[in-house]
Amino acid sequence: MSPIPFPNMDETYCPKERSKCRVKLHTFSNYFKVELFNQVIDSQLQELNDRFDNVNTSLIECLSYLDPREKFASFNR
Repeated sequence: MSPIPFPNMDETYCPKERSKCRVKLHTFSNYFKVELFNQVIDSQLQELNDRFDNVNTSLIECLSYLDPREKFASFNR
């Protein structure tokens, strides 16, 4: 069984699906910290948006106004 290949984080990352002449040069470190992180956050946000419609979001927002620690300071009716 061969070990899993681990890239040198300081080497230049080149995506396979894009043309090499139109790609910004990033390191593997930058790719994993920024590009991949943003993709994961976007997918999580999309899943939350699909799960909660406007009615549920409004209900959660209204419930957050009833926080007793702030003595209902943000409740403005």
